[in-house]
Amino acid sequence: EVLEVSLPGNQISLQVTGAQLDCRPEFRDGELAGLHLTSRVNAQLRQWEQAPTAREREEISQQAQRQLEGKLRAALEQMRLWKAECVGIGSRVAIAAPWHWDRLEPRWQEVFAAANYDLNVKVSLG
Repeated sequence: EVLEVSLPGNQISLQVTGAQLDCRPEFRDGELAGLHLTSRVNAQLRQWEQAPTAREREEISQQAQRQLEGKLRAALEQMRLWKAECVGIGSRVAIAAPWHWDRLEPRWQEVFAAANYDLNVKVSLG
């Protein structure tokens, strides 16, 4: 994934070099009440007009974070619409709460499609 970020007088390209999705499920009365998702993304600056300052690097990270959050939300919503969770969130729920997974697994796609979630994206520039 290549992202473009604009700063006053500077156009910057970044390349995503790695990502990890963390999932913390929340249960109430044995049912999935929500998913707390955190995506940790590593990115490298690839092109720029002027080498960014430390302050500009923070702004670059924030802009990249907003862009990626929008893309990830769109992808999650499409998976929920299709009832096709295909990125391993269910596996993470199973690991985090195996005592609930036996009941959730047969209906995971429907549970995922209806689950409340929050998403936090954190971008680290290398």
